[in-house]
Amino acid sequence: MPPAPSSSFLRQVLLADGAMGLAIAAAHLLGGALLARWLALPPALLLGTGVFLIGWGGWLVWLGRAPGPGSGAGAGAVSTVIGGNALWALAAIALLLGAVGAQASGWGRAYLVLNAVIVVVFAELEWWGLRRSRSARALQPAGA
Repeated sequence: MPPAPSSSFLRQVLLADGAMGLAIAAAHLLGGALLARWLALPPALLLGTGVFLIGWGGWLVWLGRAPGPGSGAGAGAVSTVIGGNALWALAAIALLLGAVGAQASGWGRAYLVLNAVIVVVFAELEWWGLRRSRSARALQPAGA
């Protein structure tokens, strides 16, 4: 599949999503003990998500900076991002409704809800940007 045409909107959303992921990774890794006490969330959860978000956020920044989001991977890479964000939101809700949410402070439960809402918004914006990129590609003359 050829790379998706460059969509400025999609690039900006991927970069914002990646930057947010890296900022949260830094907070979880550098302030995990304090966050764990304040939010009453397991320290291992914050450490694990912090480590994961370094790679995820870095990948999103790379996608946002690559020629045509995904640079050769095209729409498939962006679809993976959208699916990953949807899974992250479902995981946050599952944690909220499970034992983690039951033990979390009010701030911790709010943090889990905010995580779900933010990634759903990013997924929606990325889906919209991907549709714009596909529309632009469909309108290109053959061989362009």
